[in-house]
Amino acid sequence: MNSPKDLAPRQFEDALQLLSGRITNKQWEILYAHYHAPDHSLTARQLAKEVGFKNYGGVNLQYGCLGRLLGSVLGFERSTSDMLATFTKPKDKDESEWIWVMLPALAKALENSGRMGASEKKQGRDLSTDELDSMAAKLPWIIPNVFIMPPHQYVVEKKLATKEQIEAFLALSDACAHHPNRWKAFFRAYKAKNSYIEVGEFRYWYSQIGGARMMNRSYREHETENIRGSEGDRAVKNWNGCTYAWKREYGVECENLHRYCNLMLVEASSSGIGFSIVRYAAMVSRDAVKSWQAGSGDYHVDAITEENIRSQIDGVVALDRVKPTNSKHVSCSDDEMRLKAVWMSYKEMDVSGVATELRWFSTAPRLAIEQVFALPKDQKFLIQLNIPPV
Repeated sequence: MNSPKDLAPRQFEDALQLLSGRITNKQWEILYAHYHAPDHSLTARQLAKEVGFKNYGGVNLQYGCLGRLLGSVLGFERSTSDMLATFTKPKDKDESEWIWVMLPALAKALENSGRMGASEKKQGRDLSTDELDSMAAKLPWIIPNVFIMPPHQYVVEKKLATKEQIEAFLALSDACAHHPNRWKAFFRAYKAKNSYIEVGEFRYWYSQIGGARMMNRSYREHETENIRGSEGDRAVKNWNGCTYAWKREYGVECENLHRYCNLMLVEASSSGIGFSIVRYAAMVSRDAVKSWQAGSGDYHVDAITEENIRSQIDGVVALDRVKPTNSKHVSCSDDEMRLKAVWMSYKEMDVSGVATELRWFSTAPRLAIEQVFALPKDQKFLIQLNIPPV
């Protein structure tokens, strides 16, 4: 085989699949734009404009890197951009820029991959919020098993099973990067401003860990109040609190913690004096708790029971210099789901241990009971905890 032009679509498909974790989001975006150009043909300057580069230098660099990557697995180690396209002089004598024509075999491989979608479909940047909401509903969102940050859900692109799911993922990631309603902000302690878009009750953002391309979402009330971006906000430096990076969002003065509370679900013993912890949740929106309370029945608890609970829980201090356990996400009742909380549990929970878990996840140095609600079944009680300042 003398040239990349001699490669078959199947060879490109296999290479793209093998390298999917190493191809960056911007490189996929460039391939998408090139694929959807008329006859898969356009100039470097046109391609740069499509993907948001100021000039064609960025496209040259990205295509060269991607070409070398493909060449390394297809037996053309010295190839660069010629792994992706041929370059022809313009027919119009008044035009000076060369035309980049995607290799037919590569175009066919991209079509077969399902990543490009149908050419008549709009990109995420062109979709309405209702259309984006519909796209998000197609994805199999996952709640993390190990809770090390405020509640969120995610999907990993390479684990998506259908063409429809891949198209939905690409639409959302494109919307986060280019939609006119997107924002850029410091949140969840990303080292640079990250792009996000808010659709319905969720905030969506793209991330990449190693070779895993991910879409993430969280309830909007779980994020900060202020829309950052052009307001002069900056990352918090020299953070000396909890080692988990997302804590930086709240800053040394914890200016947003007043919007959250912690929750604990306990079950009374047969004697009615002692209690066992069933599960707990950190960083729950106070608005969600108010909505849950308003939409439910009477959760009144008698004074003696509340006093017993307070005597065993209120004021318990988190253990110092103790790292969190591997708490796992657990299911809850339909009624509790309305709290929009991520419920967690671990083996052999005790009050001091849960206080320590909640300190790591919310900075609360101790348990501080605000309200106790008596749930209608099984002698269970929901405890709302304040997050006192450190």
